[in-house]
Amino acid sequence: MRRLLPSLIVSLLLLTTIVGTLMVGSHREAVASAQVLEQANATRDGLAWQGFQKRVSLQEKVVAQQELRDQAAARRAARKQAVRRAALLREARRREVAQRAVRQEAADEAAAKEAAAREAVARREQARRAAARARAAARAARVREAARNVVRQQAIAQAAAADVIEGRVTDPNVVGSVIGRVGDYPGQRWGQLTVRQQTQVRTMMAVLQRGGAYACPAGSGDGNGDIAMGAQIRVRDGRGSVIARSTLSGGRLTQQGCTFAFSTRVSKAQVYRIKVAQRGALKFSRESLTASGWRVAIRVT
Repeated sequence: MRRLLPSLIVSLLLLTTIVGTLMVGSHREAVASAQVLEQANATRDGLAWQGFQKRVSLQEKVVAQQELRDQAAARRAARKQAVRRAALLREARRREVAQRAVRQEAADEAAAKEAAAREAVARREQARRAAARARAAARAARVREAARNVVRQQAIAQAAAADVIEGRVTDPNVVGSVIGRVGDYPGQRWGQLTVRQQTQVRTMMAVLQRGGAYACPAGSGDGNGDIAMGAQIRVRDGRGSVIARSTLSGGRLTQQGCTFAFSTRVSKAQVYRIKVAQRGALKFSRESLTASGWRVAIRVT
């Protein structure tokens, strides 16, 4: 046994050396394999990076070419737009020139029509003045004839020794009388007038306040609708007998109201009762009428 022990130890040492040698060889092979693999990976990565850079470069070229094409298209569009704008400006100028020509022609035509209208107005004005002069002459002749008739009638009345009552009936509703003139009917309410009619009423009121006057044959209407040209006047004596009749005439509007006149010949009596339209009769004595010159003034309410 002791003789075998050294042999075993030597065998073990030899085996250990062989195993170590094998292990070192395997490690070196593994390291070499790892280095080869790393170099292969590095080569592959380098090739991949080069390919990526080539693709990026190609893409940049494509983008640059597209930008050039876009710029060229934009320049072409700008040129077309400029050409179109110039054409539109030329068309606008042409239309403006045509419109100016049309307006000038219309202005010339309007001026010619206005001149013709002024000439026609002047002719009508001359004709109107001639007609006015003729009417004035005829009116003067009628006035002279009427004056002669009045003188004859006064002479006849004095010869007959009859009494004549000269009366005035006044409706104090100035505003109502003005509305009766400018409105659609006598008695129309203020709120029913148009703005133009209201303005005309104010203008007429201002004229009346300055002392002007207007005709008002229809009166003021409304509550005094019976006081108008043509209204009946009846005169009774003390016994109630009708001794005279007449009607209201004229109608003159001042700031005191709308005044109508009447005249009637009456026979002798001690008392005279004058009834205007449907109003109550007013009593006058012969003495009071004689003192007033046979003139009466009646103011209705």
